[in-house]
Amino acid sequence: MVDPTTLATQVPWGSLIKATATAVELVRRQDWLAEAWRVLMLRLGSEHDIVILGAKGVGKTTLLDNLRGASAQASYALPPTSIRPEAAVTTLDGARAITVIPGDHHRTREDALRAAIITNPRLRVVVFVVCDGLATLRDEAVRQSAVRSGLTLADVRKQNRAEKLRELQSLVEQLRIAKNQTHLRLVIAVNKADLWWPDLETVYQRYDKSGVGPFAETHRELEGRMGSQNIHICTVPAVAWSEDYVLADENVPVALRNEQDRRLLTRRFVETLS
Repeated sequence: MVDPTTLATQVPWGSLIKATATAVELVRRQDWLAEAWRVLMLRLGSEHDIVILGAKGVGKTTLLDNLRGASAQASYALPPTSIRPEAAVTTLDGARAITVIPGDHHRTREDALRAAIITNPRLRVVVFVVCDGLATLRDEAVRQSAVRSGLTLADVRKQNRAEKLRELQSLVEQLRIAKNQTHLRLVIAVNKADLWWPDLETVYQRYDKSGVGPFAETHRELEGRMGSQNIHICTVPAVAWSEDYVLADENVPVALRNEQDRRLLTRRFVETLS
């Protein structure tokens, strides 16, 4: 197996798992994530909201569960595909909403997008989740259909990336007409980093605004339209839940197996949100 630490030195993301001794000591503490979440809530203030969205299967709800510490519980089970918007409201010197918008396209989703993004004056952080084409097929019928159609893993990843690009382009249009047009932060969370970490350089170039291709071009277009003083766009890797990705007889194994490395990525992700 390729050493992910060696690959990590090739691009800026790599420094995230080459942390200082202080950072390592922090993530070894049992309460490290709860403390990071508390600091995030304080920095955001009591009058600002977070919205998490992306296509189905990218790990939006699981990512939020991971940040809030729920997925660390022994009884935790992966959530089913969302049908209605899920909201978690934390009260800390006031209240702010963290809303997960489901990935399936239906009226409920459109209403949730309008309420959470377009007409929401409290909007501060938008987290757009992608997974470099490794979207989970939790519906067994959908999984079997993909297998019967003869699609390879490469085919599925290509289709998934195209779907995520359309979702991002739709989000850009929503942000352009959103009620709040200032002090916005758009975080592109490239989830399932434990799977794609051996392709670190390629994934970084694909999704970061400094890279090449349609995702990077879309980021730069949005920043150009709204102004860099009004929206800050950043891309960060994330690991919400670690497991191999399997489609028929093809398998993408977990490459980033060190729990400390995954914790360091999560810590950096929380810092990016704030």
